[in-house]
Amino acid sequence: MNADDQLNELKKIRQVDTPPFLYTRIQSRIDALTEAPAPRQWAWGFSLGAVLVLALNMGVLLTATNTKRESSVSDVVSAMQLSTNNDFYHE
Repeated sequence: MNADDQLNELKKIRQVDTPPFLYTRIQSRIDALTEAPAPRQWAWGFSLGAVLVLALNMGVLLTATNTKRESSVSDVVSAMQLSTNNDFYHE
């Protein structure tokens, strides 16, 4: 079966007649749905997670500001073993 035959098969499909009350049934089911509150376990878990993340961030910020590391460009260059001269041809 080639592609043209497959496309011709699609022409045989007819539109289905839906009952006239189907839309109203669907709409009434949607309207009947109520908001379900989040379980208390989720609320406690989210709160605990947020507090832990906040505490971790504060701890990192406080330790970063307390330690005074004097790093300069020359320290980074020497640590990465980069060349400190700007000669292109190494003359």
